[in-house]
Amino acid sequence: THHISLNATKWLNIGVFESVIFLPKDTMLNRGYDAEYLNPVIFYRPQEYAMGSSDNVVLGLSFSAKYKKHMLYGQFILDEFLLAEVKAKSGWWANKYGGQLGVKGRFESRKAKSFYRLEYNFARPYTYAHLNSGQNYGNQGMTLAHPYGSNFMELLGEYKVQFKKWSLKGFASYFLRGYDKDGFSYGGNIYQPYTLRPSDYGNFIGQGLGNNGLRLSLSVSYQLVADGNIQAFFENQVRYDSAFKSTMYIPMIGIRSCLWNDYRNY
Repeated sequence: THHISLNATKWLNIGVFESVIFLPKDTMLNRGYDAEYLNPVIFYRPQEYAMGSSDNVVLGLSFSAKYKKHMLYGQFILDEFLLAEVKAKSGWWANKYGGQLGVKGRFESRKAKSFYRLEYNFARPYTYAHLNSGQNYGNQGMTLAHPYGSNFMELLGEYKVQFKKWSLKGFASYFLRGYDKDGFSYGGNIYQPYTLRPSDYGNFIGQGLGNNGLRLSLSVSYQLVADGNIQAFFENQVRYDSAFKSTMYIPMIGIRSCLWNDYRNY
């Protein structure tokens, strides 16, 4: 992976990143490690093309803009695309890309501190997938990007307010995901080869077994001990999935030590 980050101004940061995933050995060839990829000042795509390989290269752009205690941020990931097909809006399967756009910030007063975030994420079908699971953009059964993989869109928001030892946190997420069905890959599972696609054209986010989902969470906590940040908490979670006609309510109560930020909202 390469990542170049530049503080263009005091309030603007822009970045370029790329990653390559390759198989050093398969049934036909034992390539070993490609030392060319260790060069820190090259772009992987022309290097991979020059070697005549079929490795998986992902390119991306990122930015963040600050205003006082607020930040607008985003990134765009590009796996593959053909400009003519993008202009034609044909839904070509190999137009594989994704993006993120969000805003977050803090408000502070003498009595309370608060944090907010509003974010949108998406990835087209077959993004991050490849011919086999050894060349996709994943590791040990998980994607290296968004936990939903690809073939999804998501809108989420969260708000947290802290008053002395008390804190209240709310989270809401709406998403649309497309799952595989009938033995075909509709582009949601990056560990399925894209050769299992049912169609070359007409692909769209949410295709296959479409699932509209909702995740809600509301928690209240009270700090018992400052050393180690030991808290007593009560949390409510609601999960809804339209494709599986499932509604789940999960209440939790307990004591925890928040030594680091390890919160999961998916």
